[in-house]
Amino acid sequence: MDITVKRTGPNKIKTEIYRKQTHTDRYLNYRSYHPHHIKNGIINTLNHRAKAICKDQTSLAQETNHLRSVFRSNAYTDAMVNRIIQSTKNKSSVNKEELQQETKTIMTIPYVQGVSEKIKRVCYKEGIHVVFRSGKTQRSILTHVKPKPDDNNLPGVIYKIPCLDCNRSYIGETGRTLQVRIGEHKRHCRNLDTSKSAVAQHSLEEGHRIDWSGSKVIDNETNWHKRRIKEAIHIRRIPNFNQDEGLAISPIWTSDIMR
Repeated sequence: MDITVKRTGPNKIKTEIYRKQTHTDRYLNYRSYHPHHIKNGIINTLNHRAKAICKDQTSLAQETNHLRSVFRSNAYTDAMVNRIIQSTKNKSSVNKEELQQETKTIMTIPYVQGVSEKIKRVCYKEGIHVVFRSGKTQRSILTHVKPKPDDNNLPGVIYKIPCLDCNRSYIGETGRTLQVRIGEHKRHCRNLDTSKSAVAQHSLEEGHRIDWSGSKVIDNETNWHKRRIKEAIHIRRIPNFNQDEGLAISPIWTSDIMR
């Protein structure tokens, strides 16, 4: 809760902003590498909270002066703070349906200070709503809290099983894990079941040894249809002994895939 309720008389109360004693009044510094609309949004949000909680003019004026002091300590200019506070006084509510009609297209671009804002303004005139996404940071590059999962234990993979006696491999896909699918291929080889496994067929007809230890995941995809497409692409790019070429792909894309 961020409200202080004070009793001022019989059947009368007064509400003000409540802050813990440990509150530091530290907000996003103006010099930080963030889009301007985020910094403007912080001022707007705290000003809106003040207007919603502080109902009498005296409390509202005190809170507004406090906010000016706080933003000044966070490197915001008085002109910027005053402009945003003043602009919200007579600002009417925005109709969400009208906003959706005005901006039918959404485009996401990396944020580059001084450039992305200009692109956003130009696109807005054309009815395109631009959303910024942050790039890699020092923290995201150096910090890895969670260990990377082993591809062999992930469901939804495209995999390769190489042959020890030739340069070809089997390319397959499965919605389960690689280890489970490898176990099935081994069972088909033991049972000489060539109708269910191209690996068993290659081993039996060619007399070649299968490099089970060299089997590995070459791609990941949980969506079945997308996984079939990726499998077909890898079949066309890697020398293989598959029984077919997988999902049919338009010849228009074949030349690009084989590059």
